[in-house]
Amino acid sequence: MNLVNTIVERVHPYIPFTAWNTLWRNLDKRGQTILDLGCGGGAPMRFINRHKHFYCVGLDIYRPWLSDAKSHERHSDYVMCDIRKLPIEEKSFDIVLCLEALEHLTKEEGRQLLKDMETIARRQVIITTPVGKFPQHPALNDNPYEEHTSSWRPVEFGLYGYKVRGYGLPLFGGAHGLLARLPEPLRSVRRVIWLLASTISYFVPAVAGWMVCIKQIEHEDNRG
Repeated sequence: MNLVNTIVERVHPYIPFTAWNTLWRNLDKRGQTILDLGCGGGAPMRFINRHKHFYCVGLDIYRPWLSDAKSHERHSDYVMCDIRKLPIEEKSFDIVLCLEALEHLTKEEGRQLLKDMETIARRQVIITTPVGKFPQHPALNDNPYEEHTSSWRPVEFGLYGYKVRGYGLPLFGGAHGLLARLPEPLRSVRRVIWLLASTISYFVPAVAGWMVCIKQIEHEDNRG
């Protein structure tokens, strides 16, 4: 079972309809710079840089996560700050990523962040976040910023001009989902089940557990 788990772990990002695969396929390859908001340990950037090297800046408020990302050299540079108070100039990055961070803000703060990201990005904004309410304990990973304080729906991002794709199903995912309750000998197959479920939720994000939201930015500098 450990072998199965290892294989699935390695090929997971390359399988269609999964989060990282969707992220990579939709990433604007014309871009050269990325701002990674709420970067955490930086695992997605490790995957992205396997395919194309970007100048990328990781930004997070939680020092241990930044230290972990820096120790693995997953970004080109780092900034420790609150994403609600971004010290970033307009149109200073080609792509802005906000992966599993928006839900940690209030709704009002989140809407403001959407505006800020579209101001900073020259080409594209990509967001991943749970679909609907997804409670998370504030003390998870001993990180006081981990609590989920807002929920979002695909229709909202559609109204904001985002293309939305889903992944995972809420019935299966999370710390209290069905897959987490499987007996230990069977837990290695839960990733396989997760991947199969993602083929459904990809096309119907309203039933998904999480979503990838992509928006192309049309600044004057990009036209022509």
